[in-house]
Amino acid sequence: MNGQDLINILADQFEIREWNTYGLPRDNVSTENGILVMHAGRWPLMIDPQEQANRWIRQMEAKDALNIVKLTDGNLMRILERSIRLGLPVLLEEVGEFLDPTLRPVLLKQTFTQGGRLLIRLGDSDVDYDDKFRLYLTTKLSNPHYLPEICIQVTIVNFTVTPSGLEDQLLSDVVRLERPDLEKQRSELIMRINNDKNQLENIEDKILRMLFASEGNILDNEELIDTLNESKETAAIIEDRLIEAEATEENISIAREKYRVVATRGSVLYFVVAELGNIDPMYQYSLKYFSQVFNMVIETTEKSPDLEVRLSTLIQVITLSMYTNVSRGLFERHKLVFSFMVCANILKQSGDIKEAQWNFLLRGPITTKQSLLKKPDVPALSDATWLAVCYLNNNFKSFQGLAGDAVDKILVSIGDFEQLMFAISQYVRIKLGQAFIESPPISLHSLYQDMSIMTPLVFVLSTGSDPFGGFQRFALEMGFKERVQSISLGQGQGPVAEKMIKLGANRGDWVFLQNCHLAVSWMLPMERLIQTMAETPDKIHLDFRLFLSSMPSRSFPVSVLQNSVKVTNEPPLGLRANIRRAFTELEEDFFEDHPLSGDWRRMVFGICFFHGVIQERKKFGPLGWNITYEFNDSDRECALNTMKMFCTGHDIPWDALEYITGEITYGGRVTDYWDLRCLKTILKCFFAPHTLKSGYMYSTSQSYYCPEAPGLQSLDQYREFIDQLPLIEGPDIFGMHENANIAFQYKETQAVIGTIVEVQPRESGGTEGRSTDDIVFDLADDILRKLPELIDPENTLPPLLRLDSKGRLPSLSTVVLQEADRYNKLLVIIHASLDNLQKAIRGFVVMSEALEEVFKACLNNQVPKMWSSVSYPSLKSLGSWIQDLLLRLDFIETWLQHGPPVSYWLSGFFFPQGFLTGTLQTHARKYDLPIDELIFDFKMGTVVLEQNLIRAKHLELQGEAPELYSGLDAPPDGVLVHGLFLDAARWDFAGGKLADPNPGEMNPPLPVMMFMPKRITDQPELDRYICPLYKTSIRAGVLSTTGHSTNFVVSVLLPTDKQQSYWILKGSALLTQITD
Repeated sequence: MNGQDLINILADQFEIREWNTYGLPRDNVSTENGILVMHAGRWPLMIDPQEQANRWIRQMEAKDALNIVKLTDGNLMRILERSIRLGLPVLLEEVGEFLDPTLRPVLLKQTFTQGGRLLIRLGDSDVDYDDKFRLYLTTKLSNPHYLPEICIQVTIVNFTVTPSGLEDQLLSDVVRLERPDLEKQRSELIMRINNDKNQLENIEDKILRMLFASEGNILDNEELIDTLNESKETAAIIEDRLIEAEATEENISIAREKYRVVATRGSVLYFVVAELGNIDPMYQYSLKYFSQVFNMVIETTEKSPDLEVRLSTLIQVITLSMYTNVSRGLFERHKLVFSFMVCANILKQSGDIKEAQWNFLLRGPITTKQSLLKKPDVPALSDATWLAVCYLNNNFKSFQGLAGDAVDKILVSIGDFEQLMFAISQYVRIKLGQAFIESPPISLHSLYQDMSIMTPLVFVLSTGSDPFGGFQRFALEMGFKERVQSISLGQGQGPVAEKMIKLGANRGDWVFLQNCHLAVSWMLPMERLIQTMAETPDKIHLDFRLFLSSMPSRSFPVSVLQNSVKVTNEPPLGLRANIRRAFTELEEDFFEDHPLSGDWRRMVFGICFFHGVIQERKKFGPLGWNITYEFNDSDRECALNTMKMFCTGHDIPWDALEYITGEITYGGRVTDYWDLRCLKTILKCFFAPHTLKSGYMYSTSQSYYCPEAPGLQSLDQYREFIDQLPLIEGPDIFGMHENANIAFQYKETQAVIGTIVEVQPRESGGTEGRSTDDIVFDLADDILRKLPELIDPENTLPPLLRLDSKGRLPSLSTVVLQEADRYNKLLVIIHASLDNLQKAIRGFVVMSEALEEVFKACLNNQVPKMWSSVSYPSLKSLGSWIQDLLLRLDFIETWLQHGPPVSYWLSGFFFPQGFLTGTLQTHARKYDLPIDELIFDFKMGTVVLEQNLIRAKHLELQGEAPELYSGLDAPPDGVLVHGLFLDAARWDFAGGKLADPNPGEMNPPLPVMMFMPKRITDQPELDRYICPLYKTSIRAGVLSTTGHSTNFVVSVLLPTDKQQSYWILKGSALLTQITD
């Protein structure tokens, strides 16, 4: 019916008003939920991640002696039985996805009458059932999966806040605080309308009663006639009042709507804050906490008579205040992520950022149909950049014609992924202001202002951080030094901590519980204790404060995190800060009093510098270390103590010290051979006999060295010298090229974009006019069309299968057949998963968890885990991965059908180690040698081959194209190999040797190279760098069941005119494929 809705039919405004006073949010969604809770036939099970329903029920039923229980409570059945007998309400909170079967009779209201008594079966006994009994169930799970047998027992009511619902709630808060007169007028209006309706109902009841009791002619009943006339007059008066009330309500609504922009901003901010919990388990913020900050800002912000000025001020201050409150609890690496998400969501809501633009930024070009123009011959313009440029050119009007323009520095910068961090910072600064790209100043004094007896302070720790010293100084300043109780939690410390908290709450002490992550089993009792204290604040001393510290942990109670003040505690970053921290911990006697005098101080300084360098080297990712190692301060202390133990006189046993420090103290942590080689090389730069020579410099820039002035002997003087070191270290102190900074920026950008992608909701992947389902369906269609069903081994060229005189299949024929088999297994899984995914999108089959993962990966332009688990290692995005797979399939298929190529594309092998072993085996069979006595020697060529051009020619000729290999001949022994790339180096074609890369040139190609088997007895020349070859730029791998690494392939000898250490420090290596 027109003008009718659920709210008007099933509830009156007076009842709803009462619910609102008890804490039910004022938006329509919450009101409809409230009606379902109060009037539905089955007991309500409320999905309540923000605990709005929980607070409403607690306050509304408090007057009727509400019992609050959990399924885990031991006395649950006793409380339930008592409540059913006496007709008391029960709130069963924090239920999971399964309910106790003993609750079934209560949930289904399976009452029966026996001897005139209304009973219900509860467990083993029959209990008297009072009709006033009410049961409420709530769960904190945001997306529970309830089985049908549970759904039919309860009324599931979703109280999860929605953007529009939260906007309405915040609008009510804004108007209540800004225009209390409007809210008062609205309340009076509802009361008046309600009274009028009650009066009309009473008259109608009286008329019905009189009509029922009337005898004879009703026209003779004067009282009835008078009542009817009175009813008619009253109805007319009330109708006039209703018309007046509607006009008044409309005016109130118009006045309220002026404040909606503030509520909209608040809603946008909350949903960004809510997504942070997906980044780190410690980033939990409740809606209650958010609303408190929101309302406090409105109350404390300076008023203005001009409404537009006032609204603008509120929006700015609310946004900044929320950023400040939240970002102080975020790690440094996530602060820019948060500010960018805030900025982007504000602009998406206003329409300044379109969904398609946002999608391109996060996921890149999600397509495999890209029609690429010929890439300009610009070395710094990568394939990934050109793909992005062509996608922009084809899909966005504002970029049309871009690909056809002259390629200059501006065009190159479009795809400079590593520059995105700088661009994001600038974008946020321009759109929101400088404050949003800076870390807000944090002091314990300001944090203390936000604490209370019910609001603890949580220090979120990171490796190497310890806030306890700063806390003790703050306690001294506040006069609480003698009233501080602290304990470091661990096994068996829970009861001690509980007693400490209870005692502190009575006496008004400050209690500090350190390292909560080490007491996982005690977290639940701690949560209950803090909740109990929050419910009885009148019993707690006003001076009591609770401080907690914990590493990020999923076991830390969410309710405590949501209702606490959080602050991250991180050690300062950078080489100078690292060395400064080391020298802060040194004692004067240890540093100054030693027989070796100046040499001793140089050695201590060298160890501290070495420790700082290997720790800070982590920021360069795989260029620094293949595997990230957690070197800590105890390693440095152990090295210094070892040095003190061995250096008792004037002699320095360098061999022993270098071995123990490099192989045991630090090397004991290192599990990768190439990392250990690097570690020992770095140690030589800072801790070796030559480092004690006068004028020795740690870096080529001469910015880093050990001070050696005659009067420089005290620890304080060294600390002053350290304070003068550069604040931001350059790559040269690590022995790296300037391009290492680009690698660092690329890693940082990847982390930011990857983090934002992970927290995006599924529906955010669409573009204008197309749903996410349409995008993924079309993408699957395109992939299925491009990829062959299988590589058919039946089409193998007969000579490849010809057996030798001993009845053996050629080794490389075995290799290619095994490769074809591996690719076929991958193709089967790709085709099956995409086919099922399309059926699931259409609704023909159930969208399983595995298919959901494939869907999400396709939407995010990532390779699905279902594929990568049976695939070769790759870091490429989905579009690039499909193009790469097509090249690989062409390489194997052409080899099978037309014979071996002149040069083998090493990158195209699923298992390149198998190909290299096959090459050695071919040589061993030819010359009747043991294969374990053979290794490879290497000879460099001058030609660079591109596999995409080779495939294009294969498609054109429908076969092998010998002219592409002009100038190359297959060697009688060994093989020619192409498709390799250099990392942190380049090939000097003129000089035929390794050289430093050009600025901005990250992965230049290596020319065709000959792999020549030879006897191990022949020693390699000394003027060649032993260069590791990896499959991907991540470098780290694990040992597989075949005994081979999943990433490392082989070490290659490359001609050079520099020392081995020069390239080792740079992290120079070869890759079979680059990331794009």
